[in-house]
Amino acid sequence: MELERKVYADTATDAEAAEYQQLSELLTSSLETRVTEVAARLGGSQ
Repeated sequence: MELERKVYADTATDAEAAEYQQLSELLTSSLETRVTEVAARLGGSQ
C-alpha cells in the first residue's frame, strides 16, 4: 500500500513506479485468470 501511495502522490522513484506497474499487471492478470476459471466451472464463458 505504501508503494501505491507514493505512485499516486507522484513521489515514487522510477524504479518504484516500474515495480508498481509490474505488480498491477500481475494482479490484474491473476484476477482475470480466476474469473475465467470460475466461469468455466459454472459452465459460462467470459
